[in-house]
Amino acid sequence: MTSREYRMMLGGKIVAATLLLAAAVALSGQQAQLWKLPRGWGFIVLLFPLIIGFLGAASSAVRQMYLRSCENRQEKVDHILRAMAFTIQDDTGIDVRDIGTAAYLKRPWWKWPVLSRKGYLDRIARQRPKHTGASMVRWRLGVGVVGQCIAMGRDVVEDVAERERDLETLRPSKWKTSAHTLGLTYEEFHRVRGKFAVVAASPIIRNGEVLGCVAVDGPAGSYDDLKNARSLIAAAADEIMNAALN
Repeated sequence: MTSREYRMMLGGKIVAATLLLAAAVALSGQQAQLWKLPRGWGFIVLLFPLIIGFLGAASSAVRQMYLRSCENRQEKVDHILRAMAFTIQDDTGIDVRDIGTAAYLKRPWWKWPVLSRKGYLDRIARQRPKHTGASMVRWRLGVGVVGQCIAMGRDVVEDVAERERDLETLRPSKWKTSAHTLGLTYEEFHRVRGKFAVVAASPIIRNGEVLGCVAVDGPAGSYDDLKNARSLIAAAADEIMNAALN
């Protein structure tokens, strides 16, 4: 389950609990003769628990089917990422244990078209044999290698470690005017610093629309290898689009 799906489910539960509490308070107040509900409202309030109970049972059944569908999608994406990592190992010689892979989808902050242009990136899958600390950065359009890949709709390969060495002496007052920060704020740069060496990303595109991207990170010194592996990453992005997003 993605973070967005979890928030939607949690929001629904909060709304249902709030309605039940409101119904209980309304009925209790009328029973204690603190107020009198308008004619017909008492019956409606009594229906609230029944309606919410029915909706809860129905949504549970729908959720079970939905989660099964999500599990199938997750299995497909995970399989594609694993297969891509082993293919990169075969073609470049990079140990698969040093290869991290991930898939991201673009999500809108809001449903309104004007505000949905600036969205965030929802990581739907990740394969990382070696444990690394969380980046603590909310990836979004134009931010980081994955954000720039999706914003521009093309492959991006970056020696992040080398760029970090160039930026570590840059003062905060000069940060916003620099064209080499990959869209990161000064604080975000220091949170993510040292967690990646080389990162490559290829967009997931359907009917001309960029939906997300597939990203691969490798060890220091693997820039040329990952640059040459762009076709493999692009193939995985197409496979995810066809197998998991249609």
